Amino acid sequence: MVFTLPIWLTFHVQGLVYAGAIWNGDVEEQLIGWVEACVLALDIILLNPRGGNISVEILSMIIDLGAAVSVVLRSNKAWPMAYSAVALATLLTALAQVVLPVSRWAYVTALFVWFYLECLILVVATWRAGRARRARIAGAAYGV
Repeated sequence: MVFTLPIWLTFHVQGLVYAGAIWNGDVEEQLIGWVEACVLALDIILLNPRGGNISVEILSMIIDLGAAVSVVLRSNKAWPMAYSAVALATLLTALAQVVLPVSRWAYVTALFVWFYLECLILVVATWRAGRARRARIAGAAYGV
C-alpha cells in the first residue's frame, strides 16, 4: 500500500510556513519567506501537476539556493547555513535526476524529504525569532 500526500496539502503547508515567516520572523526569515512565496507562485503557475517539467523545478531551486546563500552571507544566525545545505541538497538531487534518472517516485520522495526539512528549519527559525523579539521587548520594558 502506497501512501501519498495530496499536492494541495503540500501547497497549504508551504503557504502557512512562508506566511508565518513573513509575519513573525526577523529580516532573514522574512526574506526567505518572501522569496519562497514567489517561488511557490511560480511553481503553481508553471508546473505541470503530472511532472516532466524539471527545468522549472531547477529554476525554482536555484532561486531558493541564491536567496539562502545571500542570507547566510549577511546573517549572524546559524539556521541559514542549515537551510542552505538543504537547498543545495535539493538542487543536487534535481541535477542528478537530469544526469542519471531514477524512478519518479524515488525522486519525488527525495524532494519531499528535503522540502519538509526546509520547512522545519524555517518554522523553528521563525519561532525562535518571535521569542527573541518578545524577550527583547520584555527586557526593554523592565529596563534590562
